[in-house]
Amino acid sequence: MTILLIDDHDLVLKGPHTVLGHAFPDACFLTARNGREAIEAAHGTHVDLAVLDLELPDIPGFRLIELLRGEAPGIRIVVNTVHEEIWTLRQLEQSGVDGIVFKSVNSSQLVQTVRRVLEASEQRHSGQQPQTAPGQRQPSQTASGSKTGTGCS
Repeated sequence: MTILLIDDHDLVLKGPHTVLGHAFPDACFLTARNGREAIEAAHGTHVDLAVLDLELPDIPGFRLIELLRGEAPGIRIVVNTVHEEIWTLRQLEQSGVDGIVFKSVNSSQLVQTVRRVLEASEQRHSGQQPQTAPGQRQPSQTASGSKTGTGCS
């Protein structure tokens, strides 16, 4: 499994990398510090899931979501953002992201969301109905970066 982490702030990028690395020790992690690096990473590698910030220096996050889906149609996308405004949430739902995690929550919420999104993806591929844990949202219906992890080849 390959997870692409996208954020322009090094400290913020390292947090999810560490947390998800502990939760998914066999995963391969790619990192990108801007939209261009993210597109390059998705182009050159099969990426199962991207965790991205909405505010990047070169490509707006909503545009990057579209570009990633075009580059890797089966990619699952979790947005990690500080924006909790209702209009942002509505736009994220309309964009078809698979999960939203606010940067203000506990790191375990990121792990739970990523796990739920990956499990839902596996269930879709096997023809099963995705299960939603209590209090969690159903997935939406509507690289100069580094490469780390035991799952990297």
